[in-house]
Amino acid sequence: MKEEDYYKLTYTMTVSFAETLLKQNKEMTFCYISGAGTDNTGKAKNMWIRVKGATEAKLLSLPFKSTYIFRPGLMKPTKGLKNTLTIKLSKVDF
Repeated sequence: MKEEDYYKLTYTMTVSFAETLLKQNKEMTFCYISGAGTDNTGKAKNMWIRVKGATEAKLLSLPFKSTYIFRPGLMKPTKGLKNTLTIKLSKVDF
C-alpha cells in the first residue's frame, strides 16, 4: 500500500473520527489500538511505524478526559473460527 493511502486510512480517518467525538463530548475517554514498535519521533524507516506514531501523538494532544493507546504485539484468530471477513481495499477517499 502506498504511504499516502496508508496515511489516509490510519491518520486522517482516525483523527477526523476523534475530533468529531470531541465536539460531542470532551469528557470522553478515547482508546486506540496501534501496534508494537510504533515510534512517534518521525525518524523510523518503516512507513507504518511513522504513520502510527504520528497518529498516536496527535490523539494524545487532543483534550479528551483520557486517552489510552494499546500496542499489541500479536493478534491471533480464535481457534475454530469459521466466519471471517476479508476486506479488499481499492481506493479510499476522505
